[in-house]
Amino acid sequence: MEKKKVLIIGGVACGAKTAARLARLAPEFDITILERGEHLSVAGCGFPYFVGDVVKEYKDLVCTPLGIVRDANFFRNVKNIAVHTGHMATRIDREKKVVAATDTASGEERLFPYDELVLATGASPIRPPIPGNDLSRVFTLWTMPDAMAMKSAIDAGSVKSAVIIGGGLIGMEVVEALVDRGISVSVADIQPTPLPALIGEDFGLRVTKVLRQKGVGFYGGEKVVEIIGESGVVTGVRTDKRTLPADMVLLAVGIRPNTILAKEAGLELHPNGTIVVDECLRTSDPAIYAGGDCVQSKNILTEKSVWQPMGSTANR
Repeated sequence: MEKKKVLIIGGVACGAKTAARLARLAPEFDITILERGEHLSVAGCGFPYFVGDVVKEYKDLVCTPLGIVRDANFFRNVKNIAVHTGHMATRIDREKKVVAATDTASGEERLFPYDELVLATGASPIRPPIPGNDLSRVFTLWTMPDAMAMKSAIDAGSVKSAVIIGGGLIGMEVVEALVDRGISVSVADIQPTPLPALIGEDFGLRVTKVLRQKGVGFYGGEKVVEIIGESGVVTGVRTDKRTLPADMVLLAVGIRPNTILAKEAGLELHPNGTIVVDECLRTSDPAIYAGGDCVQSKNILTEKSVWQPMGSTANR
């Protein structure tokens, strides 16, 4: 009897966790992961600590507790899971139960059949259309290459000042990392106080006070109008009220779910673009499941469907 084929798109958090757990519960299944990047099962919540040099080596973010790198060989030899890194899924044929994926190195298209499909496509950082957002040393912090590029710039000694555009979770975590490395940090946000999605303005004012005590300038209620530079390298950030010097800029204004693949396949989506799933994470197609940053989940207190794009949610 032919093995049931389970195909998983995405191998960073939810996808890798799903594959590993499924391999334990149903070792007879034929499990395959398609991952567009080169790194698997990444501890993305550790990126600010890597940038801040608390985590010294990038391998520490992709290792087991025993120090074994969770790469394609690890998943194949230890978990009996086939992994294809550098493969971008481009199309889902629900009728034939086949996913088309492009090998990003060769450009070759390959077809991967499935009996059940799991979408763990995650989310991507928003890169707002601000003039100058393409200058050198203007970063987002979402992938391992992002983290490595930021750390490399700091390690080279070329970053003395930095501006973080966005005062949410990622922005505030990177504030701490950069301050610990002796970098002068400013934060610009259209919202009046930090962490607006988590705390009210009264507590936000207390956070602002602590930031100032640490030498961090928080410029709330200001709209960033331009990232300025010289010879292709960033030198500052201009808001509607002031100009802030910057040898480096982090864009941390939010994320969007990666659900174009699901939309083009005709799966049902919420108004915010996340994939509609039931309590078993089954989509509107009973042969397709989804989890992680690309779906909404139920808040256990309110029992309402909410979008919680966090590593803790993706790894459950």
